[in-house]
Amino acid sequence: MSAWPSVSAELVDEELLRMSREIPGFGGMFIDNAGSLTVYMQDTSRAPEVRMRLDLQALGRRIRVVPGQYNFEELYRWRSELNDVMAEPGVVFTDIDERRNRVVIGIDEKADPSTFALLDSLRAATSAPREAVIVERVAPFHNLQTLRQSFRPIPNGVQIAFDNFLCTLGYNAIRQGVQGFVTNSHCSTVQGQMNSTVYFQPLPGTPAIGVEAVDPPFLAGGQCPPGRLCRFSDTLFARYNSPALAQNWMVARPTALGSITVNPAAPRWTVAAVGGVAAGAVVNKVGRTTGWSQGAVIASCVNVNAAGTTFTLLCQNVVNAAVGGGDSGSPVFTLQQNPSITHVGILWGGNAAGTQLVYSPFANVIQPTELGPIQVSVP
Repeated sequence: MSAWPSVSAELVDEELLRMSREIPGFGGMFIDNAGSLTVYMQDTSRAPEVRMRLDLQALGRRIRVVPGQYNFEELYRWRSELNDVMAEPGVVFTDIDERRNRVVIGIDEKADPSTFALLDSLRAATSAPREAVIVERVAPFHNLQTLRQSFRPIPNGVQIAFDNFLCTLGYNAIRQGVQGFVTNSHCSTVQGQMNSTVYFQPLPGTPAIGVEAVDPPFLAGGQCPPGRLCRFSDTLFARYNSPALAQNWMVARPTALGSITVNPAAPRWTVAAVGGVAAGAVVNKVGRTTGWSQGAVIASCVNVNAAGTTFTLLCQNVVNAAVGGGDSGSPVFTLQQNPSITHVGILWGGNAAGTQLVYSPFANVIQPTELGPIQVSVP
């Protein structure tokens, strides 16, 4: 087992402990709401000495000396004696609170009441006076995950990669009994052709998650403008290497509009249904680049040329909502009663300003010339 590494820079509490030993009665300091450097002292008559000693740390701020019940060395010792409480279920943190001149134990706001009794007994075993230690309920801290990180199992709306390009996984789906996922056809080595593109999540260098299995060709003639090749959706179906990789019927749920950080308290929306919307409806998307965005459908069933190509996408919807490179493949949906959503399409493009997105409606995705019947919602 390796030894605990040495730390070359002095930690904040160690610095305050040193000051407590150099300035008798020093109880800690903090910047108050008025911007003053506020210092706790057991003996406030030493204020002139404190101001002289702390002038450099004040950085031009006013120094305010207020009476403190405990010196920092005492608080440091009591917090050290309470170190073992961190091993108890429901404990979130221990702290020397410089603002309150107290030791604080934070416990999960949802912790069982018996946690308080346990902490009381542990606190009684220390040399700390009862009033020197505050036990209070707090919100726990979570490791925050973004749409660009690794997920296992994998929900809709998160980053995938192929050939060193990035896209977004649109739907986990079952097609003809095969577990896989849907993303854009242009999120493959060759758009509109089967070439067995290999996919990773979140990046190449991690184990592959799947391989392209169905990528319908573009067609000419009929409704397609002369000299163009057309499809009703920019989609392909990839087969997962293992069905266990799929978190079916779930969309990663960011903390707020504009965020790519997954909400730790409510990390998923459930895909309860599939459907369509009319012009004027408000829809949402979740993608690896701009995260959760929302806006109104400003045009429906529009025939759209993909810039720089000979491809035309027929009967697409345009939305006033944020979009960026890498959002290709994002699920587009309407919010129902939380946590349920309805899938309405899959994003494939946007304008250069990043203010409008275009998506293929779900009804287009399941056309016979496209992917055909697929299951993407709760059965």
